Amino acid sequence: MHILEGKFKKLRDEQCSYDRILISLNKMWNQLIDDLVLLGVRAGGDLDNLQALDHEELPEDIFESCSSEEIFLLRLLKSSNLKNNKDSNLLQSVEENLAFRHSTTVTLMKSLQEAIVSQQARSEYLSVALNGQKSSEGELEESIAELEESQQKLVVLQLRGMTLASNRLFELHETQEDNLILSKELGDLEGQLKHENYVFVSKPCTILSDQLQHLNVEIERYRGLVEALQNEKNQFMQKENEICERAESIDNMRLNITTYETKIEELERQIQIIMAEKNDLEIKVEETLQDLLEN
Repeated sequence: MHILEGKFKKLRDEQCSYDRILISLNKMWNQLIDDLVLLGVRAGGDLDNLQALDHEELPEDIFESCSSEEIFLLRLLKSSNLKNNKDSNLLQSVEENLAFRHSTTVTLMKSLQEAIVSQQARSEYLSVALNGQKSSEGELEESIAELEESQQKLVVLQLRGMTLASNRLFELHETQEDNLILSKELGDLEGQLKHENYVFVSKPCTILSDQLQHLNVEIERYRGLVEALQNEKNQFMQKENEICERAESIDNMRLNITTYETKIEELERQIQIIMAEKNDLEIKVEETLQDLLEN
């Protein structure tokens, strides 16, 4: 993407350079038009003006002191066609040449402007496509980071739940074993009492009965804790399913990224086409400048 941005920046700089060249070319052309109009007025105003502009008898050092535009005008007046025509024919010839050159330049300018507008539209389209790709990649990175954080939290919760559940189950097993031992002892005592056909109420028996009731209460409490842990386990499983679904959505987003990469390759091919068109435009501009300089 940084490479594409660099290409876009380079393309915009080249467009600005083309605009400056066109502006400079337009100024030169307007100056040439003004000089030719002035020449036509002078040529049509009086025959003495034509003689004043005829520099055949002037020395070469005068040409060296003149600008390139003035030398072009002097060469135009010294041509054989202009010398043999009268005032009206001279003015008409200058106007025809001026009109032909102006129409040719206007046509070229229009074609260049259309090409530049088309190129700017393509550049804007490519910029919008790249911005969309960047936003999609940012959302994907945020989703991946959030998923990793959720997975870490789930692992921590699962470890805590497993540790707590194992501790509670171990305590429950110990309590059940104690309960069995006490129940066996109580059964033995009850058997002894029935065998002797009397009910004997003593302090150890009362203590054992109280301990048995306490153990039954503890068993019920631990059962409630086990049920709570089972509910937490179900919640963890539900969260794990949700994370799996989000992982599937991330896989779909990765497939979308692959599609976007294909689009980027297509955009790069379009950029190559645009660069080829740009080279053609440079050739046309150079040919136009050479034609103007030669004329």
